[in-house]
Amino acid sequence: DCLLSFAAPVGLLLFCDHIYNQWLFLDDSAENLRRFEKQARSMHSLSRYSRSNQINKQWIDQYLNEAHSFGLTSIRAHFDVLAWSEDSEELRRIRNDVGSQLALMECRPRHNTVDAATLYWAGIPGNAGDFPAEESFYTFIEPALCFFTEETNYKSSSSPFGIKMCDRISGKPLHLDISDLPMKRGIITNRNK
Repeated sequence: DCLLSFAAPVGLLLFCDHIYNQWLFLDDSAENLRRFEKQARSMHSLSRYSRSNQINKQWIDQYLNEAHSFGLTSIRAHFDVLAWSEDSEELRRIRNDVGSQLALMECRPRHNTVDAATLYWAGIPGNAGDFPAEESFYTFIEPALCFFTEETNYKSSSSPFGIKMCDRISGKPLHLDISDLPMKRGIITNRNK
């Protein structure tokens, strides 16, 4: 049985040109919780005017109870998949594929057409300050880390000694040192040449 990360369906298992962005914003957790406490009081005051205010207060209370009961850190998070193609027919197929992969994760896709360029720009190293705050959601560190991908493409080793292998997904040939380099890194203690 092959164990993959929860977000593997939108990582290497998504067979199209794409970028999977993973954002965690480590704001002041105590300030976030204070803001939620204030918002809960406000929702309670307005609960007799609207049932939705009463329901929202219950959600906020549940979030605050989790934070205080288990000592969790409140953060903001955002995850997105940017997929592209030059062919409009293929783009429709890609849109369906991305939606299907998100459904495997029991997530509901929201196809962003308004600020996709802003999200792309913010994903360039050094531009994170331009990330639109309204695109993030509040959660805790532990559940947010479930959306991180652990898998990566294989890389050829720089060692002059090795054997030729093949990447399982792309079929790309790789040069791997299964003896000297692992010995230097302390992964193995003997060589079977």
